[in-house]
Amino acid sequence: MILKELDALMAREELSLAFKVFVSAWDSTPSLHSELWTRGFIIAITSDIPEIQNSFITQCKRILKDDPDNYDVLRKMAALYDARDQYDKSLPIYQKMLRMKLPRDIYRDVEYSLAMLHNSTKMYSLAKKFLNAALLKTENNPEFFTPYYALMGEIEGNMGNIAAAVYWYDTAITNDPYDSSWLRKCALLLETSGDTERAKSYWERILTIPRHKLEETICDEDRPYWKNSELQKDKTLAKKHLSPSSNRE
Repeated sequence: MILKELDALMAREELSLAFKVFVSAWDSTPSLHSELWTRGFIIAITSDIPEIQNSFITQCKRILKDDPDNYDVLRKMAALYDARDQYDKSLPIYQKMLRMKLPRDIYRDVEYSLAMLHNSTKMYSLAKKFLNAALLKTENNPEFFTPYYALMGEIEGNMGNIAAAVYWYDTAITNDPYDSSWLRKCALLLETSGDTERAKSYWERILTIPRHKLEETICDEDRPYWKNSELQKDKTLAKKHLSPSSNRE
């Protein structure tokens, strides 16, 4: 019952109330800690409310006091710091995790997170190094690693390697043609490089994505409503860029 209430509040994006329910349930229902933990993290990282995020980080620290090598808690706390652009706090956590004996998939995810971190701080060569290391550990299910390919596209674009960037974005789009973010990023990159004609084809593809198809894509932490919201914004942006009155010739 508690989990259904939480899911309903999260679906309606009533995150402040959802977090209060999470805190209350965490203290009163230890048997649901595993299910509650993932939901609490989603609320904290999507809320953009400092009080909620600070409370979740405090909860992470309490757990780590008794279990300092709990990699799931370490990873979620680092991700929350990343979301707040507090890379000076997340970097030591990732570095600690690299020194731990972790399952191969967790180690890969840490390398991916470090690639995102260094891309955000404009250390592109280091970002590419960590992402290449992570890509070596993506043996199966290529669709699952679509964000890795898209991130490589972003890194290559930031380094000025347009052809390589488009290749990686196209790889991501092939694996997940219904995620508008890859199409948007590639279109913007091509426009910036002066190739407005090719950019146009990517904007046009955004407009053809049906809303219901997003339910079939792999959504981070099972948040299809996030993707729906992003798609509507990208469709609005696409129409603006395709408008005859646009200055982007």
